[in-house]
Amino acid sequence: EVCPSLFTVAISSGDADIKDIEAVPRRFDLFIPKGAVTGRAFDKKPNYLQRLKERFRYSGVRSFSIRGGIREITSVTPPERSEMLDLLRQLFSYRLPFDRSAVISDIDLAQLGGGRSSSYVFELRATMGTDHRSILPTVVKFSLYDDCVEEIKRYETYIKWTLPHQMRVDVIGSALCVKWGAVGYSFAHGESGLQTFRELIESGNFGRASLVLRKLFEGAKFFWKGTTRDAPYENLPQRYLSRFYQQSPHWFNEDLGKIRVWAKTKCPSLQTDGRMWKLAGIEFPSWDRFLQIGTIGKAGDRVWSIVHGDLNPGNIILSKQDDVALIDFRDAGIGHCYEDAVTLEVAIRAGWPWKGGLASEADILRTVEIESQLDDSGALNAPSEDGWRLVNLVRTKVGEIFGPKLGPDYFYGLSYYCFRLLRVSTLDDAARIRLIVCGLCAAKQSIARS
Repeated sequence: EVCPSLFTVAISSGDADIKDIEAVPRRFDLFIPKGAVTGRAFDKKPNYLQRLKERFRYSGVRSFSIRGGIREITSVTPPERSEMLDLLRQLFSYRLPFDRSAVISDIDLAQLGGGRSSSYVFELRATMGTDHRSILPTVVKFSLYDDCVEEIKRYETYIKWTLPHQMRVDVIGSALCVKWGAVGYSFAHGESGLQTFRELIESGNFGRASLVLRKLFEGAKFFWKGTTRDAPYENLPQRYLSRFYQQSPHWFNEDLGKIRVWAKTKCPSLQTDGRMWKLAGIEFPSWDRFLQIGTIGKAGDRVWSIVHGDLNPGNIILSKQDDVALIDFRDAGIGHCYEDAVTLEVAIRAGWPWKGGLASEADILRTVEIESQLDDSGALNAPSEDGWRLVNLVRTKVGEIFGPKLGPDYFYGLSYYCFRLLRVSTLDDAARIRLIVCGLCAAKQSIARS
């Protein structure tokens, strides 16, 4: 009952010779000589058996269920159930001897609407002990092996000591197998029934979404205001080229070519050459040259800070009581202080339900007009419906933290993130046009404010 699969280990009481090992009947699965456990420097009688036992762990997880199955929301095929079980057993394991009243079992997963990375995120419900007590709401993120290792490293380095506790989930553990890894986050706010901010936006509940955004900025403002003058990059173009393309202009040009190929069939009103871009007859600065060279003025005191690095709505977790916490710290590190807000604004644009789409040139021109009419603070003169008010709310909250006027570096980052997000294969055509319009108008604003 305790150990359905028996694994027998034999350990020598002294330094074993190969002849001694071969003479022993093969009634064990693994042989470990004494020296491999204690090191040969131990001449006195060590408690090496106890040391070996401490390496073994017990898990009460025998199986798990997934409500609604797994939706493939990325280009990466999700892990096999056997891999997920292996990772869950590692996450919820105990050193020997263990207390049965504290053993976690009966795991049930429900997939959450994640971002566009290669990860799969689930809410986890489980019970503890023989009386089946419920554990705190928990989120488990399955990522590729290297991404999981990097996330734990960055959480320990950047997040644990800087993000306010009310915004920070507790990492309860991590697990690794051949291809995949898993990180478990405990979410100590409220009851189960978690959802992502992405799911909230897609539902069209913009009143509640506005409340969540206010809580997010109120809680994280101290995180972003912890700025540093030790700039790891000379300028913003270098930061974003490093962030997205590992300093490789070749990859940048690949993305540029894909945009041009898409535009030929899906958006003929978008035309590009080496000198300028045109959309619906309106001229814009050459987008690709602008992003690679930039026109950013001198850096101010508040330029670099610790950032989440991928603050898209899929990485913002909400409870039923609208408590807010962040997950996925794979890209956390030193970045521009506007970077997280820019990421969030672009992701909101790509994800909100767009009424009517962008089927005609008139629709595109109306969107260009909205994106171009800004007040001195950088706020849009936009309709009060749909996602426009969320975009303006992001800009307003950024202004409250870093000053009322958004500088050219905000719009440069906005333009770059729009360009980068266009490589995502799951975007629909309306979202692509929205991002192109935003990116081109942001480039124009950045130049005008420099």
